[in-house]
Amino acid sequence: MKDHPVILIEPDHDFAPVGNVPRFVLQKTYARAVSAGGGLPLIPTDIYQLKDYAGMADGLILTGGSGPHPRLYNEDFDDPDAPRTVNVVRDEFEMALIDACIKAGKPVFGICRGHQMLNIYFGGHLVQNFPSKGYPNHHYGTSHPVTVLEDSILGRLFGTGFRVNSYHKNAISQLAPCLRITAVSDDGIPEAMEHESLPVFGTQFHPERMRGDDKNPALGPDMTPLFEYFIGLCRK
Repeated sequence: MKDHPVILIEPDHDFAPVGNVPRFVLQKTYARAVSAGGGLPLIPTDIYQLKDYAGMADGLILTGGSGPHPRLYNEDFDDPDAPRTVNVVRDEFEMALIDACIKAGKPVFGICRGHQMLNIYFGGHLVQNFPSKGYPNHHYGTSHPVTVLEDSILGRLFGTGFRVNSYHKNAISQLAPCLRITAVSDDGIPEAMEHESLPVFGTQFHPERMRGDDKNPALGPDMTPLFEYFIGLCRK
């Protein structure tokens, strides 16, 4: 059993404001949550070495960010802002990284965008810019309650109801056949899911921001046990 399993944390891909140089970006909260859970964070950087990363690492965390290109689930843009924010380089990198880790039998935890990408990888679809379709806005750091299945990971760790944060405009509309929804918001948005047989799960909210000295939301649970649970899966 490893004392500190190596956890890949998938970075965002963008360009530095000075010099327009391509770079990888990772919010510190992800790495700190992995460390707090007992893991050793590592950023994968080369798409041609993803199988090697998947082979040497013990698990993968998929991070938040702008929404994936709708071509990944055979749809066109219906959000006027989306063409300016999608990142097809990150899409390709992330889908290849998910594939490598799933095929290597490694646990995978998707957060926000990562939660959505897992659903897409297994054959599901998203609704784009769902506030424009009559749902309440979840985009700008609001908080809200969720209802959680008792026999789920979140239910066993935190109970069947609590508050979470929200920073998203896209959401799961059609769930992949091998997944099950384990938490929903009070307005019906899927907030967590689990694979039926693999050590794969996701949260639409950001648990890495729900811990430490500046927990968001303040009245939500400390999510460190969720990262401890994931790191425990990666020790097996």
